[in-house]
Amino acid sequence: MVFMNVRINLVKISPETRETIKRQVINLYQNGYKAKKIGEILCISEYAARRIITAYKEEGLECIKEKARGRKPGEKRILSARQEKKFRT
Repeated sequence: MVFMNVRINLVKISPETRETIKRQVINLYQNGYKAKKIGEILCISEYAARRIITAYKEEGLECIKEKARGRKPGEKRILSARQEKKFRT
């Protein structure tokens, strides 16, 4: 029998599912499991498990909440707001 080594990509799943996985990682870590074993159990990479554990150590349970992603509005603009307005009209 052949088993495929399929891993969940945490970027491509819903925020709710990502939060559930983070809670499970933290629970397993608190029960003494190592990142490698947590990754195997939850079908995520060892690296992802380590990142969640590190965030938990630094931030506590706040690490479970989703953070803003991407650039802030207006960040790294090429045109100024005035130039952009002139270009649009």
